[in-house]
This record gives sequence, structure tokens and C-alpha cells, in this order.
Amino acid sequence: MMRKAAALIVLSITPLALLLSAPPAAAQAELDVKLIEMPMWVGPDSLLRITLQVTNRGQEPATNLRATIAIHEGITTRSQLERTFTGSFGPTVGSDTVLIEGEIAPEETRTVTVEKQLSEFQAFRARPQDRPHPLRITVRPGTGAPAAIDSHMIFFSQPVPIPLLVSLIVPMHVPAQIYRPDLSVSRTVTRTNESLAQGSMNVILSALEQRADVPVTVAPSGLFLDLMEDLANGYRITGDGDPVVVPADDPSAIAGAAAIARLSAITANPSSMVITTPYSHAFLPALGQARAQSQVGQTRSRLSTLLGGEPADGWLLPMPQVLDEPTLAGLQDAGISKVILGSDATTPGPGRPRTPVLTRASPIQVATRGSESLEALIADTGLAARLGDLENGTVEARQRFLAETATILLERPAQKRVVVAVAPADWGPDSVFISGILDALASSPWMRGTTPDKALGEVEERESAVPLVPGEVRRRAEIPGADYFQALDSARRSINQFEGIDPPNDIKARLERRLLIAESSDWWGGRRDEDRGKSFARAVTQRVAEEFSKVKPPAELAITLTSTTGTIPITITSEADYEMRVIIRLDSEKLQFPDAQDCPGSSTGRCIQATIKPQSQDIRVRTLAAATGTFPLRVSIQAPDGTRMSSSLMRIRSTAYNRVALGITGGSAAFLAFWWVASTVRRRIP
Repeated sequence: MMRKAAALIVLSITPLALLLSAPPAAAQAELDVKLIEMPMWVGPDSLLRITLQVTNRGQEPATNLRATIAIHEGITTRSQLERTFTGSFGPTVGSDTVLIEGEIAPEETRTVTVEKQLSEFQAFRARPQDRPHPLRITVRPGTGAPAAIDSHMIFFSQPVPIPLLVSLIVPMHVPAQIYRPDLSVSRTVTRTNESLAQGSMNVILSALEQRADVPVTVAPSGLFLDLMEDLANGYRITGDGDPVVVPADDPSAIAGAAAIARLSAITANPSSMVITTPYSHAFLPALGQARAQSQVGQTRSRLSTLLGGEPADGWLLPMPQVLDEPTLAGLQDAGISKVILGSDATTPGPGRPRTPVLTRASPIQVATRGSESLEALIADTGLAARLGDLENGTVEARQRFLAETATILLERPAQKRVVVAVAPADWGPDSVFISGILDALASSPWMRGTTPDKALGEVEERESAVPLVPGEVRRRAEIPGADYFQALDSARRSINQFEGIDPPNDIKARLERRLLIAESSDWWGGRRDEDRGKSFARAVTQRVAEEFSKVKPPAELAITLTSTTGTIPITITSEADYEMRVIIRLDSEKLQFPDAQDCPGSSTGRCIQATIKPQSQDIRVRTLAAATGTFPLRVSIQAPDGTRMSSSLMRIRSTAYNRVALGITGGSAAFLAFWWVASTVRRRIP
């Protein structure tokens, strides 16, 4: 038993001892690879030149480096292409390995170039078909794990006879959260300042300036344009901490002014197009026809005023690209005749398949209750996703976009087709990405850039479609509760009431701007900042109430009338610095006002229209007293629509004799005189 126990102890200790005595794992090179550049497309005689940035994260030098280029089978459908984005490639049709000279020390980064003539790959020596090909580049050290990177190589042997028309639309917008209810800006404006100075907005404007020959459509929101103007004029930052006043000569203010000037030059370019979009990227079907028209009309006005030119006639880019039939019909009444819609924003018309197999790449006729159909182009969701998918590498994202357009072309290469690629509202491309896209739109062998207006003239085929019903549209949106829209309705009514007094345009514009910002869908959805959105609507009603309260009727006082008729002086005080068109309403059971009119919408009271100037003035009202005594007179100041602005109570004392009493007294005196005369005459008669 003792020997068995000892044996068990030895057996249990031996593996542990061997483990403890084993030498540590050898240090190795650990590579990190980034794709810096590759050809956007290649032909049969092209040199496949790939530039990589290789970093050694390991503890040992990376030696005996080799790079393997593997070209996979060409793609023929968009579903196949989608699978390659997750690394699901088809068979390899060509592969070769290239030695990389030298070694890379630990924590060292080197830029290496791998070159291979395409004709050296067997699959490309004959007459290969035009295709996008998945591409995998793998860098291996002599010892250590390899590092791979995936991309797409687009192959075309020659320019196609009928290129795919691609309309790139670049929205320009800032989130509504950048403003506060008093229309000062929040501290998040620093992000916009950085974007204008060196960031994405500067990159976009620079690329559009450098490639002025490429047809591109820009869609600045009214909110974006207003912010640029606010920056240019000097602005105020409020929020956490003390307010900060930024003067007009600050670099950020100068950048705002420069952005307006740069946009003006870009939009004046004959190759470009300017398209209207809702002022604050509001979800128009949720607002009703009148407010949808206001959102669109305000942006059109700002485009004209700030950029010095008119946007494309009749065009609208809704954000998102979904509109129901009532909204479309209302916009049609306001002059909109052409729209950009999402691929799922309509259903096919009679006789059309409900689920299209191929990309919807023809203009469509959208039937509404109007006398004429609207024309629409389809915003391709896949291309939009490619424009926004910048996290996995700039060059890789660019090649994905190019591969997607090539695949769409190959669906129907003999048919003229057009697709619309709408960039994200907060698009943040770098110069390599956007410059590559613009270069491809100008000179690639399979596609050509265009604008929506030109596309309608170039593509003759039309498909019929029916817009979605309101219920279906609302189910797709994260619309807030009824209390949100009640706040919007209250603000809208306040503005309508305020407009009746004929106030200055600048005050009206600031009220309207608050409501437009409150209507933004930026407050909804994933951000769910609804309380802040409602605060803009509440600021409208509060401001109107403050303006109305500046006009005050006379304080409670007593006035004596010594005659049945007279004139009452009504002193109106105004603390506003502008004239107001108001109605003075007079309510009294004992007084009549011969010069006053019936009050609109009321069977009681009498009303006088008046224009109230700043400070104070007397309104003299002719009055007829129907009795003696003291009685109240209610004086109310109203907006022309009847909204009460303020009121006070006056007391009118009438000391004039009552007409009936005077008649009775006079009659009695006459009777007594007659009776005295009659009595005297009887005494004198014998």
C-alpha cells in the first residue's frame, strides 16, 4: 500500500514538474497590416500595385516577409457581393507570392509596395469577363502568425457602351442639438468648427472644388445654412458654465463665412445641382401638409438668400426618403414635382412584380390624387451603406462602393439605367475616399456621374408606382407620443396669433425658426431627446406671451361723465419697440359706443381697431350713457384673431339726469301749472 501511494504521488507531481520546467514560448513577430492604396480598377494589361502599411507589434523582428495576393472568382450578383463583405469569398482564380525585402523591427512601421502584372495570373491571360473580384492580401513573417486584409479588384477590359448613370447626392446638415431654445449654440459647436477647419466638411468642400467637372448634387439643410450664417456673424455659446461670446473675427466665425462662399461657388458650377431638403431634416409625414410645406419652403428661401441662386426647380430630397400620399399631394400643391424616394417607399403599380429581382434603376411615376403624377428617382440603400461604411478602412470602403456600382451595371449592361447614392447626413469621408469616388464618376469604364435632373432626361423608361399609405409610413418611423405634437400645435397657433399684430419680420423669423427646429426628427429615434425638442416649441409660446404682455390697457381707474354723451380716454401703454395692430374690445351693459364695430366671432362687446405705437398713447372713444350711476367697463387688448393679450377694468360714473326722470318731473310741473291756472280761472268766473 505504501508503494502504491508513493507511485501515485510521483505520477501526480511529474506533469506539474515538467510544466514548470518547460521553457517559455519563443517571442515572435506580430504583424498589423493596413491597405494604403490599390488601383480603383484594372484592365488586361494593368499593373496590380498594392501599397501596404505593415507594423510589427511583436517582440522580435519580422524577417523573411512574403506577401501573397489571392484573386477570387468574379461576382455576378449583389447578394454574392454582400457575402464577400463578411469574408465569404468564392474559389481562388489566381494567386502569387512576392518577397518583401528587409525586416521590420518591433514597434516599427514600414510602407511596402507589392506589384504584379495582371497578365501573369493565368485567369487573366485569355479574355476574362468584366467582374468585381474579391481580393485577399496576406503578409507572412518567417516566424509568427500571418496578417491578412480583404478588398475588391474591379476588372473591365474596356469601357462599356452604355455606362451606369450614378447620381451622388451629398446632404449637409448639423444636428438640431447644436442649438438651444434661445437660438444660442451649445458647446457641441466645437465639433462643427473642427469639421470646417480640418475635418470632414472641409474635406468634402475641397474635393468638390477640385473636381468641379464631376456632376454632383449638394443638399444643404436650412439649419446648416443658418448655422453657417450665425457663425459668420459672431455667435454666443451657452450651456454648462458662463456664456461665451465669439466675435465675427474669430477663426471659427471666419470659417463659417468661408463655408457659405465656398458652397456658393460650388453650386454656381454648371456641372453641379442644388436640391431642396427639409429645413431641420424633419420627418414630413408626421407634420401635416402645411408644416411640411414650411420645412421645404424655408430651406428654399435660405438657399436663395445665402447662396445667391435658386435650387433645382421642383426637386425635393426628403430625409429619410419616405413620403406618404397625403404629404406628396400637399407638396405637389406647393410646387414639388420631382422627389428622391427610397427603394421601399413605394409599391409597384398595377401589373408590376411586388418584389423586384434586380435593382430598381429606372425613374418612376408616382400616382397621387393630384392631376399629374410626380416623377421620382430611387435612392439605393446598398450604395448609401457603402458610402457610410468607413470603419473598416478607407481604401476598402472605396472599393466596396465601386464593386457595388459595377455589379449593378452587370445586372443589365445593355439597358440605360440610373441609381442614386445619397451620402449620410453626417458623412465623414477622408480625401482618399471621396476623391476616389469622384474620379470614378468621371472616368471609370463602367459608370458616369450625373445629376437627378439630367438623369430624367437621359433615361426614357418609366415604372409606375403607388406611394405608401400614412399608417404604413408611420409604422416605419420612431414617432414620439401625442404630447410632442400637442406642443408643436400650440407653438404653431401662437405664431399664427402673433402674425396678426403685424410684428417685425426678424421676430417672426426667430419664432418660426424655433418651431422648425422643434419639428426635427433629430430629437426622435435613437437619440430620444424629446424633452429638449419640446423646449423649442415651448419657447415659441412663451415668447409670444411675453410680446403680448408688453401691451397694457389703462390701470383700474374711475372716469366721470357729466353728460349723456362724452369721450372716454383709454390710455394704452406699449413696452415693445415696434407698432402693433390690435383690437380694443369694450364690454359694458350701461354704455354704448357709436363708433365701434361688432367684435369678430362674438355677439357681445364692441371693438375698435387700433395701431399701438411704442410707449403710450390715448385712444379716445365716444360714449353714450344709458343710465346714471357707477358701472364697470372691461377694456381688453386682443390680437386680430381674438386672442386676448391683456385686460383691465375701468369704472364709469354718470352724473347726467335720467331722461325718463326729467320727463316725469317736467310733466308734473306742467300739470301743476295747468291745475293752478285752471283753479284761478274758476274763482274769477261769477
